[in-house]
Amino acid sequence: MRLFGYPITEPFWEQGLLVQYTERARFEYHPDKAGTPWAVLLGRLGAVIWEERRYAYTAQGTDAQLASELLQRLNEARQRQGLGPLQRDAVLDALAYFRSSDMAERQYFSHTAPDGTTVFTYLPLLGVNWRAAGETLQRNNYPTREAAKEAARALLASPSHRAILLDGRFTHVGVVCVTDRSGMHYFTVVVMQTP
Repeated sequence: MRLFGYPITEPFWEQGLLVQYTERARFEYHPDKAGTPWAVLLGRLGAVIWEERRYAYTAQGTDAQLASELLQRLNEARQRQGLGPLQRDAVLDALAYFRSSDMAERQYFSHTAPDGTTVFTYLPLLGVNWRAAGETLQRNNYPTREAAKEAARALLASPSHRAILLDGRFTHVGVVCVTDRSGMHYFTVVVMQTP
């Protein structure tokens, strides 16, 4: 239950499979594989959801501007190191949005959510083809006009975050800001190396 959450449906038949949804997964019983270790499998829930949404996440307004400004500042830092810019990726943007909004809604700040999940929990569920990945987080309650500048400063001042953001292997990025009601800005940057 810690990883997949509680069941939210009773088992039911769908396209020849016995299916049950939990809070974070879809389990499938494959009758043709009965008696083997592959009789019960995790469905590709993330891939299905993202395909249905067609990567519909599009940040709007001030938070979108803050995310774009942060990416610009990070890419400028990469350029100063002779590295290519990080290219935005719609799936990584959606994953970064999920992470930032979850932190803002549940009022925590950590690479590990209260339920034990991390960004690496979701990458395989989304069907993302990746070789290496990383996540950097930053939050601040600076005035909006200064928030992205402070996020970039803090991330690049931290040796561990700087190492991730200036790693030449990484070519794709999702970058998002979600601002909660109190004015706290939650920035998530997910970087990835493709195979």
